[in-house]
This record gives sequence, C-alpha cells and structure tokens, in this order.
Amino acid sequence: MLLVVAGLSLASCGGSVRVPEASAPRQAAPVQPIQPAPAEPPGITAEPVPERPPADPSVSVNPLADPAAPGGIRLTRPRGAKSRVALLLPLSGREAVLGAALLDAAQLAVFEVADKSFELMPFDSGDTPAGAIAAAEKAIAAQVSLILGPVFASATTAIAPMAADAGINVISFSNDRSIAGGNIFVMGLLPAPQIVRAVGYAASKDILRFAIFAPDTDYGRLIADALRQASEQAGGTIVLERFYSPQTADLAPEVRRLGDYDRRRGRAQAQQRQAGTAPRRPNQVEDMEDLPFQALILPEFGERLKSLAPLLPFYGVDKVKLIGTSQWDDPSLFNEPALFGAWYAAPASAERAAFVQRYERAFGRRPHRLASLAYDATALAAVLARQPVLASAGSSSEFSAATLQQPSGFQGVDGIFRFGADGAVERGLAMFEIVQRGQRVIDPAPESFAGAIN
Repeated sequence: MLLVVAGLSLASCGGSVRVPEASAPRQAAPVQPIQPAPAEPPGITAEPVPERPPADPSVSVNPLADPAAPGGIRLTRPRGAKSRVALLLPLSGREAVLGAALLDAAQLAVFEVADKSFELMPFDSGDTPAGAIAAAEKAIAAQVSLILGPVFASATTAIAPMAADAGINVISFSNDRSIAGGNIFVMGLLPAPQIVRAVGYAASKDILRFAIFAPDTDYGRLIADALRQASEQAGGTIVLERFYSPQTADLAPEVRRLGDYDRRRGRAQAQQRQAGTAPRRPNQVEDMEDLPFQALILPEFGERLKSLAPLLPFYGVDKVKLIGTSQWDDPSLFNEPALFGAWYAAPASAERAAFVQRYERAFGRRPHRLASLAYDATALAAVLARQPVLASAGSSSEFSAATLQQPSGFQGVDGIFRFGADGAVERGLAMFEIVQRGQRVIDPAPESFAGAIN
C-alpha cells in the first residue's frame, strides 16, 4: 500500500533540532496522506538557516508499503510525546567539513518533512571511535529512540554494543557492509552492488570479458570480489586481475604492464617491417592487437583517477569500456577525455536534482555527495515518527527493525532504498555514461523493488 507524505515548508515546520554541543558549523500514515502540522516555530537557537523559498511539496521520503507487518499491533503514541533521534557527526576534527554538510542536509530534512512529534539532537562524534562513544553516551542519556550516524565503520562498531544494550537501532552512514547486522543498519552507498549493477548492464550489451586494475587495499579487494560474483551471475569471464601498491606515485609502469604494451608494440612493429610500412605514431597504439578483455573495472576516483586515466589510451588500453563506481559521479571528472564513454552505477532520481537546488538555495554551495544520506535518513526518521507505533516480536518502537525493514522500501532523494534482513541497504541504481562536460543516464533506476533488482 503506497503511503504519501506531504513535504512541509519552513513556515509550517513543527520539528526541532537541538544545537550541537561542540562548536559546529551553522547551522507516512496508511491510506490517507499525511497533512502538514500546525505552524510552530522551529526549535533552532544557533545561527539560523538562510531564508529560502518554500520547499517543493512533492519531494519527501515516502514509505512504499504499509509498515504493519502481518500480525503487528498498532499502538497510539501518547499525545504530545516526541520521537527523539540522535545525529552523530564529525563536527570537529579532520572531517568537520563533511560533518557540516551532513548536518545541513539533516536540518533541511527537518524543515521540510518533520512535524512537532520529531526532535533531532546532533552530537559531535569527532573523527575517532572514542569521540563516537562519548557522543553515543550523551545521546543514550538523552533517551533517544534512534541513532543516525556515525559516518565511519570504526566509530559505528564502537558504539554498537552500548546502543544494543539500550535497545536503540543505529542507521550508520558507513559504506562497509561487514558492520551491518543486529541493531546496525548501514545506509551508505555500498560499492559491491554498484559493480553487480554495472556488470549486469554490460553483459546485456554483450560485454562479457572483464579485467580489474585496482589498488591492493581492502577496498580494491572488495571490488574484485564483487566483480567475481557479478561476472558469474552475468555469465561473464574475468580475464585479468592486476593490483598495485596504493603508495605507488607513478602508475605509468603499472599501466604499461596492464596493457601488455611492450609485447603488443613489438608485434605491431614486426608486422609493419614485414609490410614495409612506417608507424603512424611513435607508440603505434592504433596498430596493436586488441586486448583480451572488453571492459576494465577501475576502483579509483578523484585526483588519482584523473592522473591515471590519460595513461590508459597512451599505453593502448583504449578499446575497452571503462567501468567505475558512484565515486565517479564527480563533475571534476567530466572534462577528462579518456573517461568519455565510461560507465558507472549510482543512485539517480528526479528528487535528487531538486534536493541539490534546494540545498544550494539554503546554504549557498553545492552539497557534498554524501549529504543526501543524512537528508534521507533524517526524513525517514521524521516520517516514521508520525506513524502508529508497531508492536511486533516484543518491540514497541517507531524505529523497530520490523519498521525499518519494510520489504517494499522507501523513496528518497537518492531513489528507492530498503534495509535487508542483514541490515545492509539495498538501492535501485541507474547506469550513467560520462560525456563531455557531464553525464547522462543510459539505463534508469527501477521505481520499485518488485522483481529482481541488482
């Protein structure tokens, strides 16, 4: 059963946000649509959010299914009771800029979605597990019903036992699937499903021979494991796996070996001598034989990817499809000619574009790519705070596992998502192609979890 939640403008916001304790940057019912709450000033006493136009009422996080599990009992929340939700973010330390961006996005969600039954309480987790533990202790003492964050896996695992002892579920922004389970729900953009999605799409285009060129790190090995799983599912083959030290400053020798450049160039030169023709270019990549793989998985991003990409065509790795992850959803990469035509899987929805515009109007800058995680998690919590509490399997919390794990999932600014039985997020991902000065959707994200979704 589809539940619709009307977005709330700043003027009609009834939710509140507590001021973070550390010095921080500035700061759905079944059948019937949720109606906006009566006007009530937001509970923010820090530097106010800049004036903005009313939010787009069509944008919100919507449950896609009735939260009542079979046999569940609906309980009415006492009149005037508030759902207190903690937000653990690195508002100080090395990741303070990221923490500020996530806090802004969460605050925007409160203004647009929450009503007076919801209270968000930010706490500074710093950038260490010890800081996260201290923040979680304060959140538990404040009697919160749910914890959003922390951002990093080590911080999340540090607070998991104490949150479990208090009967509190945690929605972490980490992208480490291994920490999910029990009371930990992982909200981050998991890399492995992105590879599964991309490889499945490539196979649909008769690209079945794959290679991976990755740093010899936990992340690189994780992507390699995902490629093995994905290629097996798609009926493909892994032709080559090559890893390099993440400390390698100059990747040219590694790319040269990846492209089997010396052997292929020598063979091309021999053929030219035999035919009595002169090479068209000093490195003769046009005349080299094709590589044995059709697609190359590259789990790099940012400046490292920008320095690596031009080396590929120079050493003859230029007739294969380059495939990356959602970290390629980066405008700074869209001016690199070697990446034109490359593919990657990432969340995509019309709501995200609208979210970016509203965030820019409110805060005067483009949101960090991870800001949408904080927005969707906060909006989800605000929506569930309005629902009748579900009593099931001994739980009577609006944020119980049964409520968070609705099989039909939720619609957020990053598209559809749901939490699986293991606590890891599942998402509907789109396929993108990098084009000059931009990217385009080449295969849209699914709109529901009906049927199989990679």
